Amino acid sequence: MSIDTPPNLSNPESVPQNHLLWDEKTVLIRQSREALAVRDIFGPATKKGGVYCWGVAAAIGQSIDPTWRALSRLSCGLRPGKTDSALDWESPCREFIDHFDIEQAESPLNASLAVLWASALPRLNDHVEPVTWSTLFATLQQLHELFLQRDEQDRVSHLMLAGELGLTLASCLSKMPDCKRMRKPAARAIHQWCRQDVHSVADVLGSHEESRLVVASLIRSWAWIRRLKLDRSEKSIASAGSCLVTWMTALTRPDGTSAFSSASRDDLADDLAPNGLFQHSKVFDEERLTPAIDAALGKTESRRRLAWLVSLPEAMHHEPDAKLATMTCEWDIRPGKTIVDYSSEDMLLEILAGKQAAISGRWQSQIEYDSEQQHPVSSWTDVCQFSDDDVHYLELEQEWTSGITLQRQILMFRDDRCLLLADAVRAPTLNNSTHRVHYASRIPVTDAFTIESEDETRELFLTRKRPKALIIPLAANEWRVGPSDAALRITEDRHLVASVTGLERIYSPLWLDFSPHRFKRKRTWRQLTVADQLRIVNANEAVAYRFQQGSEHWTVYCSLHGKACRTFLGKHLIADFYCSRFDPGDGLHEELVTVDDSSEET
Repeated sequence: MSIDTPPNLSNPESVPQNHLLWDEKTVLIRQSREALAVRDIFGPATKKGGVYCWGVAAAIGQSIDPTWRALSRLSCGLRPGKTDSALDWESPCREFIDHFDIEQAESPLNASLAVLWASALPRLNDHVEPVTWSTLFATLQQLHELFLQRDEQDRVSHLMLAGELGLTLASCLSKMPDCKRMRKPAARAIHQWCRQDVHSVADVLGSHEESRLVVASLIRSWAWIRRLKLDRSEKSIASAGSCLVTWMTALTRPDGTSAFSSASRDDLADDLAPNGLFQHSKVFDEERLTPAIDAALGKTESRRRLAWLVSLPEAMHHEPDAKLATMTCEWDIRPGKTIVDYSSEDMLLEILAGKQAAISGRWQSQIEYDSEQQHPVSSWTDVCQFSDDDVHYLELEQEWTSGITLQRQILMFRDDRCLLLADAVRAPTLNNSTHRVHYASRIPVTDAFTIESEDETRELFLTRKRPKALIIPLAANEWRVGPSDAALRITEDRHLVASVTGLERIYSPLWLDFSPHRFKRKRTWRQLTVADQLRIVNANEAVAYRFQQGSEHWTVYCSLHGKACRTFLGKHLIADFYCSRFDPGDGLHEELVTVDDSSEET
């Protein structure tokens, strides 16, 4: 589907007659401009013209195009700068009209561009030919009406094109009769989108790099609605806005940049300014969002104050429909913050170590079954999630060729500031089979960190001036001398490669510690003996590990086949997965998480 063919700009005779009534339109345009300026609505936020630049750099991963920024300044009624004065507005305006694709319009970035052109219309009439202005106005009007008619109330396009675009035209050109009629339908579209709640948020998070654009759109839309007194109930908008801002904040690094985005802090100056996107985002729920945003940006610390903590959102968020999850120890604690996007075959993983992302990029897997390369045949699906005061836990599965299942576990220890990244490869079980499985995973380390390895043992450090993270391959032998079925190495392209070889079923756990005060303590780890009715089980049935650092001990157990009561380190249990703190003094286990077939998803 496409917008009706716009008038031919090179042939004035093809332009409808109402496009030629320019003198009358000019009067109405200028009256609209004087009656309702953008800067009257957004105040100090328009001083540098950043209102329509919010979220753009995060979406494109780089600095904002000069034309976009100049157009935003024009919309805010600012005097043109040196570069703006030399800009020929006719060319970009014609290019937008000629090349704007209706299918691409559904993306938040392209929808934001349409809104930007609409906001600039009152002042654009001084810079382009009358026929160009009229054609642009007609194109934007058709675009709004088209999406207003679509029955897709949970899509972002319904908010931005049926909603904000209509409100922008109705507000910025308030004296034009055609625009006045857009107010109520546009406001209704915004309320419809907000009432979809869960589905609307999932649609936004499906392209989470553009989530800031959607938050910016909702902020501007709500401002227009309240100014025009079109809002019957603010609850739905406030609820949807609060949920979106919480996700936006959870996806934000301490320096203000966005997860998985290459845009720098300088590129995101419009978002982080005193009157920028984050400051205006608090309007949806001042009491709840202010401490969360300030903590996420490193402006405050909770210091475990109960009154402060209870006002914060949950520390783990998971959206199964968008296949996105964020985990953090607390909102104001940076080390170990983990973001997982499992919507693609090779999931995206980002882990913070201090203020910077230490790991960011695709978490890739390779499986060989009897020396034959295997491949995924399904997308990732969530199997189990759990969150309490001790841990955050997410378990995912992916089907591979030859009937193999790849199970992935991400476990955050909140008080301990540790993280477990583990993969279990489960090949089909055959009687007396001896099929050999080789597994390897690749995890990218960012350029901000130096990778250092110990000379005699297999652990690695991620260093930035000083060590920030310790990585332990639990399945590998501690000492480099001697054989080992597992290994952890660094590639030339700065990837951590963890590999394990075994029969039918194998388990590959990586332990990450983000507490530098523990790094100088003596440490060791061992694979434990697992017994089943006085029989020592094979490694393809169940495995258990103990990791010790100073006086602190942790245990990890994973069942790879069968359901039985097994024993390790004095613990008897029937479980698929178990993790605990261990006290060698009295031999007791402090359970952190237990997962079995009967576990209910939390």
